[in-house]
Amino acid sequence: MISKYAMAIVAAVFFIFGAQAFSQERQDALVLYKQGNYARAAEVCIQEITATPGNTDSYIVLGWSLIAQRRYQETIDYMSRGMEAVGQNPWILKSLGEALYYLGRHNEALVRFEQFVGSGVASDAKAETYYFMGEIYFARRELILADTAISTACAYRASRADWWRRLGVVREEQGDLKAALAAFIEAVRLNQNDEEASRGRDRVKARIQG
Repeated sequence: MISKYAMAIVAAVFFIFGAQAFSQERQDALVLYKQGNYARAAEVCIQEITATPGNTDSYIVLGWSLIAQRRYQETIDYMSRGMEAVGQNPWILKSLGEALYYLGRHNEALVRFEQFVGSGVASDAKAETYYFMGEIYFARRELILADTAISTACAYRASRADWWRRLGVVREEQGDLKAALAAFIEAVRLNQNDEEASRGRDRVKARIQG
């Protein structure tokens, strides 16, 4: 007959190795995501959430994995559930905002983006969100806000030639030709093969010269 002491040891070993296995599985989801295996990463995260609905990390990696697969409605569904389970985590808000943006629900996306940039995450992490916000403002013809948002995105991630080109377009629409020219020139400097930026530079330069 197994003694109570032996049973306690077995239970302790099971607990320790079971916890380690769960931790490894949770880690694997992030590893899978970084390896580009987004579908499997999402599956692992969903399994974790089913087992532990309050697992914040699982919701975060799930959001990234679903966005990477363009599974936007699922992202909205899971991130909304995540906010109910763990609160308004900045990364959950970001994924929710992006999914809403890609589905054309720009007003709702802007609310989530504003919440995300108002959080305490590092500035560089906000770069893409500011760019999305700029696109929404530009579509609304709120050109000053669009300029501010995309300028901020470019300041945080200055290597994005496509963002500088877009900033040139926004500034040209405003009639701020010198600032537009500067943005187009920077876009061409970063990517000499960007024909649209080159045309923008030449067009604005011609307008300035009269």
